[in-house]
Amino acid sequence: MSITQDFGGSVQDYVAQFARIVFLRPACCPHCGRWEKLIGHGFYWRKAKDQTQVIRIRVKRWLCKA
Repeated sequence: MSITQDFGGSVQDYVAQFARIVFLRPACCPHCGRWEKLIGHGFYWRKAKDQTQVIRIRVKRWLCKA
């Protein structure tokens, strides 16, 4: 299940600011509802598109241990 967070700005801004972005831990797992079992689980790559180019971005991954 996807958990989204709006960072504002463009995809280019996201890439440029990535090292300084604080990824907020979700309040709870959207599947089971437990908060204490969510852990940061690295990142994965996605392709974001605009009118002229495709940009590779890193996306924060969360894992529910429940």
